[in-house]
Amino acid sequence: MKIVIAPDSFKGNLSAGEVCAAIEEGIHRANPAVETIKLPLADGGEGTARALTLAAGGRFVEVPVTGPLGDPVTAVFGLIHDGKTVVLDLASASGIELIPRSALNPMKASTWGTGELIAAALNTGARELIIGIGGSATNDGGMGMLAALGFRLLDGEGRLTAPGAENLMRGMKFDASAADPRLKKTAITVACDVTNPLLGPQGASAVFGPQKGADEEMVKALDQGLMRLGQCWINAGLADDLEHPGDGAAGGTGAALRICLGARIESGAMLVMKHAGFFEKIRGADLMITGEGMTDSQTAAGKLCSVAARESRRAGVPAALLSGGLEGDLSALFEIFDYAVSISAGETSLEGMIAQSRRDLVFAAENLIRALRLGAKTWNVLNREGPTGSAASSSGKKTLDDLRGMTLSAAKEYIAGFISTIKLNEKKIAGLEEEADRWQRRVELAQSRGETALAWEAERKVREAENRASLIRVEAADLREQAGDMVRRLPGLSAGERRVDPDLLLQEIIISAGLNPGDGETSGLERQFAALEKEAAAGQALASLKEKLARGSGGSAEVQAASCDPAADGGAVSDCYDINWRKRLVHWSDGASEVSPLRGSL
Repeated sequence: MKIVIAPDSFKGNLSAGEVCAAIEEGIHRANPAVETIKLPLADGGEGTARALTLAAGGRFVEVPVTGPLGDPVTAVFGLIHDGKTVVLDLASASGIELIPRSALNPMKASTWGTGELIAAALNTGARELIIGIGGSATNDGGMGMLAALGFRLLDGEGRLTAPGAENLMRGMKFDASAADPRLKKTAITVACDVTNPLLGPQGASAVFGPQKGADEEMVKALDQGLMRLGQCWINAGLADDLEHPGDGAAGGTGAALRICLGARIESGAMLVMKHAGFFEKIRGADLMITGEGMTDSQTAAGKLCSVAARESRRAGVPAALLSGGLEGDLSALFEIFDYAVSISAGETSLEGMIAQSRRDLVFAAENLIRALRLGAKTWNVLNREGPTGSAASSSGKKTLDDLRGMTLSAAKEYIAGFISTIKLNEKKIAGLEEEADRWQRRVELAQSRGETALAWEAERKVREAENRASLIRVEAADLREQAGDMVRRLPGLSAGERRVDPDLLLQEIIISAGLNPGDGETSGLERQFAALEKEAAAGQALASLKEKLARGSGGSAEVQAASCDPAADGGAVSDCYDINWRKRLVHWSDGASEVSPLRGSL
């Protein structure tokens, strides 16, 4: 079994890498043989630069900058692609995690430090920036960042306004004349995890302001300040409107980056997943496990876990969510995930959940794998096929202790049920592997014909067959282990005989466990591929015919087909082939001719 572990961080608690390690530990406690691939991810918030830098094999650079409330902090950016690209997080310089909860104040918080971080990135010579803008403590429309880069917001008397959202209402004119000239030669991509606009009930202030310490009246003031700043951008000829998705990210910093720095806004989750190799590593996986600190209504709006689940399921791989906590409409989670659970194990306070989060995460991962094994057992018990007998049908329920009191023949019959089921499962696995191969060939066929939709459906069939085979492998491994233990404890056997392998026991216990699957009805998808395969086979046959005719005539097939003239051969018998009508024309020396359908190979 192959499992891809692709979580976000548990904000303020565990990094994405630490989450990966805890989930992997839990998986291997349940089954050490499981292959795990760890992909610590992010969606544009805290940890984005780290995830991208590690994925690209880059290096980190520390920079002293001004924190959101004016205190000095040490921010970090990553250098990747041989120093050509810098990856940085706004949260590293202007993040909410840099301020005690009691001190949060979005009216005073500024993105000035983020501007300093961008300037330091430009000093490296890099001319491509990837900026994650989640996790901010600010609502200043990115004006602090812009001011640190040379842009100016002036009041009605032409004086420079001070950083902070509280001063945006004073702004009357936006001046870009003194902006850092290197910015015009720099390509900027913004990794953003939200689609909110700048203003209004779904805008930066209304949706994210309360998380940053804003009350109802403050939210109104913040929204008015962003409206004034946006109007200044429009008056300066930099923007036509303020309605773009993602403009509201990081308290309006998304809009500042797009409008003033010409940045391109992309899904942060997709950007990180692409650079981390998610789409290559998910292929052939049996399960994808993701996780985050809190799952709520915002998760479905572009957050990492929902995007990872969506892309995983598109690849035919089930998606499981291990979350620190769940809020909102829980039933809606199953529209996104195949499995979703809070890892909390009885803690009633946030502090308690944080303190025990790693322990609970390990347990939740182990529990998930145990549930998969239980599900595989139950499914196979309920869906056994073939003459496996009553012993096999109950094999998932009995234990080694049930051998007590059995006669040797009864014990052998009981164990035979296990072994018969193992052999049955092996046949099922072989059949599913053949099915997966068949659908994979169909994927390639559909792709070669430009049938994208059909190729996608065939790819889904490949994953379905592979996933079913994986579940059966888990069941078979468990049954084989149980059967081996039982053989060693068969009553009445000598010590040497008790070491016999279950497969060798088949020489003594003859069981019939054949499969008799019905053909079933041909599905619409099967019919579409049957037609496509028939068309492909006809094309291959025609191409083969042309090639053989060309070889036989020393020229092209069309030349031979066009030169069917008995007189040319002095009235002798000749065989000619009409390529267009796919018929065989036989001309006789007396002038008669015979036309017959073209069948078989030449």
